[in-house]
Amino acid sequence: MNSDLPLWFSLATHGTDRYKQAVERGLELAQIAGKMIEAHPDLELVREPSLSCVLYRRKGWQPEDYTNWTYENHRKGFALVTPTKWKNGDNFETVSRFCFINPDTTQRDIQMILDSMT
Repeated sequence: MNSDLPLWFSLATHGTDRYKQAVERGLELAQIAGKMIEAHPDLELVREPSLSCVLYRRKGWQPEDYTNWTYENHRKGFALVTPTKWKNGDNFETVSRFCFINPDTTQRDIQMILDSMT
């Protein structure tokens, strides 16, 4: 099976303009999330938003806290925000990662996710 078929079908169905809008919205959401994280007293940006991705940490959390939070949110059908590893000097640190791909995500959705980390 051709692995390009799903992409081609989606482009044929929705058109390139819709894809362009979705990518631009992902970039916008990353910037919005970055500002919200900076304003949150319990959270820290790990690095500036890049494309549609935002890496951030919950102050005081250990790797298992991120894993438990992710599984709980996924089990509830609330959100899928996965932990990732960030190279911090010679060590790797577990942090959280937004990767915006759904253009229907709202600022309220982001706020609810961030608030669930407290």
